[in-house]
Amino acid sequence: MKALVTADTLLGDETTFLFSEDVPYRVFPSRVIKNDYSKRDNFITLDIGIDQGIEPDMGVVTTNGILGIIDISSNRFSRVISILNSEISLNAQIKGSNVIGSLTWDGNDPYMMSLVDVPRLAKVTKGDTIVTGRQSTTFPPDILIGTIRDAQLVENGSRYKIDVALFNDMTDIGTAYVIKSRDVKPLQIIDTLTINVNE
Repeated sequence: MKALVTADTLLGDETTFLFSEDVPYRVFPSRVIKNDYSKRDNFITLDIGIDQGIEPDMGVVTTNGILGIIDISSNRFSRVISILNSEISLNAQIKGSNVIGSLTWDGNDPYMMSLVDVPRLAKVTKGDTIVTGRQSTTFPPDILIGTIRDAQLVENGSRYKIDVALFNDMTDIGTAYVIKSRDVKPLQIIDTLTINVNE
């Protein structure tokens, strides 16, 4: 992912930004005005909303990696389902490979997530980078997530459960960028996302 530029005044015009494959996405800068990270199901509030074109299901990132997905917007504010939410599952992969899995959070450590459903024949190496997958319809591919801290075979040795140390410090987030996905025919394989909107 190319670097995003932080603006002094965030409520400005949207920016067109090129992620991987030189595909343009629309990017909306915002400030985080509330950030939960100590609950099992956490949410983040941003200071932009419908008036700035923000809609549910848009991805949210920082310059260090993914934050979550918009689920509710009012005229001036939006709520983000944080990646630190036990009911969210996102498509992710090991960078530089075709190995994919589901990124989940167990509700405990705000600095760690898990990549699950990775087949046992996959090459998994401590220190490898985890990024958003190419099957995601919410995020551009190759957005940073974290690095592999540890991996264990589960389900009678058929699959890996991988501990992922996040690049983002989810306890200290000030600036966020909302991404509007490119206008293409939706993929048949999409992010798995089930959420109870009641905190």
